[in-house]
Amino acid sequence: MDGTEILARLTERFGAGVLGTHAEHGDHTLLVAREALLITNDLDFGELVYVGGMRHAGVLLLRLGPAPYAAQAELVARTLSAHGESLRGAFSVLTETRLRTRS
Repeated sequence: MDGTEILARLTERFGAGVLGTHAEHGDHTLLVAREALLITNDLDFGELVYVGGMRHAGVLLLRLGPAPYAAQAELVARTLSAHGESLRGAFSVLTETRLRTRS
C-alpha cells in the first residue's frame, strides 16, 4: 500500500474534507477553497503556516518515521476518528506516540 492508496482509503472513510500530499506543496489556494484538512509529511507546510502566514483549514503534519504505510494509515484513521473536529483550523503534528495541536 502506498501513500496514494492510503489517501484514497482515508478519503473514502472520512469524506472529501481530507486532502493529502507527499509531494511538492505547490498552490495552497485549493486547500483554502475546499476547506480541507491537509495531511502531509512535507515539513515546508510548517514554514508556510508560521513564517508565511498561509491560510488553511487545518494541517496534520505526519512525523511517523519508517513505519509501514498500513500502520501509518491506521494511526491517522484513529487520530481522525478521535480528534477530527479539533484538527480543523489547527496546525497539528502526529508522531507514533503523540498528537500536538496548535490553534
